[in-house]
Amino acid sequence: MRAKIVCLDFSKHIKSKQSRISQKIYGYIDNSNNGRYSYERPGILTPISKLILGKASFVIFEKDAKILSEIKKMDVIVKTHDISIKKWD
Repeated sequence: MRAKIVCLDFSKHIKSKQSRISQKIYGYIDNSNNGRYSYERPGILTPISKLILGKASFVIFEKDAKILSEIKKMDVIVKTHDISIKKWD
């Protein structure tokens, strides 16, 4: 199976903007009323199959690579490398 390793570079943004962009990409858990209620907020990568390698890197299938255009719209530097995967668990 063909896949892509994606590395993101947030370095040209300030920390608060980096964290907001990361939340839009990966999703987050929103706690309200002093932690009494929690809501899972989905991100761009939520509906697709992925393997998260670190804070700014992940592996996706090549068929899902069209989602990278949405990430590029957020003014994030995206570097990709093509790989071949034998088995995906």
